[in-house]
Amino acid sequence: TPNSQLPTPNSQLPTPNHYCFIMASLESAPPKHVLVYGAGGQLGKEVVRAFREGGWTVGAVSGRSIPEASYTIELQRQPEHDLTFALGVLRERPALGAVVCVA
Repeated sequence: TPNSQLPTPNSQLPTPNHYCFIMASLESAPPKHVLVYGAGGQLGKEVVRAFREGGWTVGAVSGRSIPEASYTIELQRQPEHDLTFALGVLRERPALGAVVCVA
């Protein structure tokens, strides 16, 4: 099944006090490329690690560099700049198979 490529829940992951969304295509197997928004926090770092261990290419969106990720989109807290910058980075990458928000 398409979702069989997603990492399985890990008992070591902290319980989030906020929403976590995973979106993936159900029509065909998604590419193994995920974007993790909020990758700089404790939960985000664990999500990055789990996907990397699952063989995924992991893009991190954070206010700082995330060395565990395949690449990082560092936000400057300037919405217009950040959006333009993020879109530019994503255009250079393969299609996303999933987006995870843990912010």
